Amino acid sequence: MVSTATGSSSGAVQNLTSEKMNETEMNNIVQLFSSYSDIISGQTDNTINGIGIHSGYDKEYNEVLFTFMYRDFSGIGKSPIGKTLVFSEKLDEFTGYYNFYPSVWIGINNDLFSALSNVQTNKSMIFRHNQKDSCLMFYGQQEEMELSVIFNGGGSKEAGPIVEKEFLSYNIDALQHEFSAVRYETEYQISSKVPFREANRFWANPEYLEHTWQCPVFIKTDATNQAFQPQSSMRGRWMKITLFYRQNIPTFVKTILSFFNSSHS
Repeated sequence: MVSTATGSSSGAVQNLTSEKMNETEMNNIVQLFSSYSDIISGQTDNTINGIGIHSGYDKEYNEVLFTFMYRDFSGIGKSPIGKTLVFSEKLDEFTGYYNFYPSVWIGINNDLFSALSNVQTNKSMIFRHNQKDSCLMFYGQQEEMELSVIFNGGGSKEAGPIVEKEFLSYNIDALQHEFSAVRYETEYQISSKVPFREANRFWANPEYLEHTWQCPVFIKTDATNQAFQPQSSMRGRWMKITLFYRQNIPTFVKTILSFFNSSHS
């Protein structure tokens, strides 16, 4: 059954015997499908209407895409909420997620297309993924990439994962395309540097030398927490670095190498 006005739903009947192919039984089947609600009241597990789970496959990058969508009926507008989880068959692990959540994934030969829910856009829009001249462009919007890594000294003999550290700097083996921002997190500290490079605090700016971004770890920028004052050094057993990139030029990051000392404070 298809509702051209409000969305779509479907059903299948197996082993339909000749005895049941009469007017009464067929009416019962119609009533069964008609009992499900549509976009007006929120049909269960129908991504066209903004609720449900479905998947797609990106042949170019060998990725399985799992989209999760639900509706927040407590808010105004009852808009869908969701994310798309990415599993890489090349790496054999989940690698991250996308903030968009299409209602339909379409694979045609090696090309991947998707469409947002009509609840999200109020119009039809088919988007083609992996366009070389439109890096980080999704549904006509320039998006931002986030890449997070965690350093805990796992490969260090002197300062392993259980040792408190003072994080000093790190190197990024990558192209010269500049990141938009960077965020640092330890157990009790947060530091944000926006933008990645700036004129006012040139001494804290990363420098691109010998095909590598050489970056000092910026001081703590959030409020006092667990006796860690603002502008203190970033210390802890581990540190998470999140790089933000917002350009329509393709880039890559090969390796990130951190430098730290044992901390006795």
